Amino acid sequence: SALAAQQRTSVQDRARQEQAQNAAREADRFSVIDGLVTDTLLNPLGSADVSVVGTGARVVTGENGRFRMMQVPPGQYLLVVRRVGFAPTSGIIDVPEKDTLRLSY
Repeated sequence: SALAAQQRTSVQDRARQEQAQNAAREADRFSVIDGLVTDTLLNPLGSADVSVVGTGARVVTGENGRFRMMQVPPGQYLLVVRRVGFAPTSGIIDVPEKDTLRLSY
């Protein structure tokens, strides 16, 4: 009947709204990692590969050595920086909830 169909639609709409609200709350927890990669003379290193182990987050630095990772879940991770011609470096990072972590390597 029309009433039953309306009730099903109403329940489905409420479920979709609840899912959207939960997703928005979860997205609010994410953070940003903003950083700079340089050589030992503090010259910016472009084309360096920066990855956060365990998250799938991976970026390449710009010519100015800068990088930014968006929507990183809070937690403790291993960050690895690699570039051809240079020894790789890594470090344990603590990504705070709803904040920006600034790094230099």
